[in-house]
Amino acid sequence: MRKSSKSTAVVKYELALVPTEKEPRVDSRALAQDLGVKHKNTLELVERYRIEFEELGSLPFKTEARSRQGGGGGGVEKYALLTEDQCTFLLTLSRNTPQVGALKL
Repeated sequence: MRKSSKSTAVVKYELALVPTEKEPRVDSRALAQDLGVKHKNTLELVERYRIEFEELGSLPFKTEARSRQGGGGGGVEKYALLTEDQCTFLLTLSRNTPQVGALKL
């Protein structure tokens, strides 16, 4: 995430894009971090509204091995790669915190 100030009162966020074969996507883990929420909660919203997300485009899920930092178990983390429209839809489902509001601008 990169913050850029357009004026002294407004901070605008730019989401990091993941290149794919067809179009750039946003990693749901990065979006959750930018929203200031747990990725688990973001992924639950995506799963709950999966049909609506799929109406906006394909909804690829990926998995990645978790690191074993802090002595905890590794395991696998599931995440989604979202289109711009899907990100916008996710923002509409999210509570209006200052971070969400800044991303909606």
